[in-house]
Amino acid sequence: MDEFGNQSAGWTFGADCDADHAQIRLVWKPSVNGTNYNVKRSTTSGGPYTTINTTSATNYTDSTVAIGPVYYYVVSAVDPFGESTNTAQASATLADPGYQLSPSPVSQVVTGGLSVNYTVAMTTNYHFNGTVTFGVSGVPAGATASFSPPSLSQAGSATLTIQTVSNIFTGTYPLTIAGTNGIFTITTNVTLTINGVVAVPGTLLWTASSADTNWSTALNWTNVNAGAYGPPGISNNVVFTNAGTTAIQGVPNNFLDSSLAILSLQYSQTNKFHTTQIAAGSVLTIATNLAVGTGTDLGTSGAVYAGVAGAGASLVVTNTNCVVNIRQGTATSSGPWSQRATLDLSGLDVLNMKANRVLVAADGGQLDRETGTLYLAKTKHHQSLRRCAGVGRGRQSEQRCGWER
Repeated sequence: MDEFGNQSAGWTFGADCDADHAQIRLVWKPSVNGTNYNVKRSTTSGGPYTTINTTSATNYTDSTVAIGPVYYYVVSAVDPFGESTNTAQASATLADPGYQLSPSPVSQVVTGGLSVNYTVAMTTNYHFNGTVTFGVSGVPAGATASFSPPSLSQAGSATLTIQTVSNIFTGTYPLTIAGTNGIFTITTNVTLTINGVVAVPGTLLWTASSADTNWSTALNWTNVNAGAYGPPGISNNVVFTNAGTTAIQGVPNNFLDSSLAILSLQYSQTNKFHTTQIAAGSVLTIATNLAVGTGTDLGTSGAVYAGVAGAGASLVVTNTNCVVNIRQGTATSSGPWSQRATLDLSGLDVLNMKANRVLVAADGGQLDRETGTLYLAKTKHHQSLRRCAGVGRGRQSEQRCGWER
């Protein structure tokens, strides 16, 4: 048996202990006949030692460590004759940087030409000192990154914004977010997926034809004008009808998995429900109109329900010519009547709206007894040039509008 360590002629042991905030890296010289190495650790100088890994390499990264304790390591070699004695002991301990970083979400999807956000939370303890400046690596060509604020001198959060150009190369990119106070550098990882395909101009109908229910999946859409597929872009009117509806109100059945700008949005199914879930940190921007209702007579019980939800997500309507129209009516003169169009934004974090008109059960259709309900988002920034209206064509017209809340 060829001994390993100081007892073997021509053999010396060297341990390079790289004490990072989450791991200790050990490196040793190879044994002439060694095929494997047993890495052993103790929290007591001199042992007893516990074997924590067996490897054929001459290095090992111990990631099962904590800040504070001193760790003592030895290595033994295994060759065709057996196991050698242990090397001389090496020790390492992890210094506490006083801060840690946590990103949310850990992955984002964006369409070329748009931007997407990550929130980087920084927690601190009593070891913290100085100011942590943020940076990111791995950003692909055609994208830029910025932090707001660019640094923190106490516990808090910063927003990382990735802005892309429209002709950027598609793909999934690993990004490394770093924060340094000049002494320590703490890193954390996220992923960015860039989609570059945008449908040709025209009206896109939701078909839910793919295995998933993401807006970014081309086969979930059909272009009724051009005979092609999605996903939607700024030149597309987006329409949800009966395809892919769900029988449970308020349960998301279609997912906007990246920030997106579209021309208009309409929900006009004749039965069941649609709820659009916007990914955290993403924004749906509507350039012109937003409507809920079929504009046809579904009878006295016809109901159209649509919801837009998303924690940390936003719906933006900033065109002063935009009309938001939520109404479902009937020409039937005898009741009881339960027809209604509903737009439920109560599960959405932010609504940013500057529209020409917001019509809830309001004039503008060919049917009497128009009824509508609008539930606003948790955070509301809105302005209507004509305020919320409820002027129906018959006495039975009804509105429920949270505009004044």
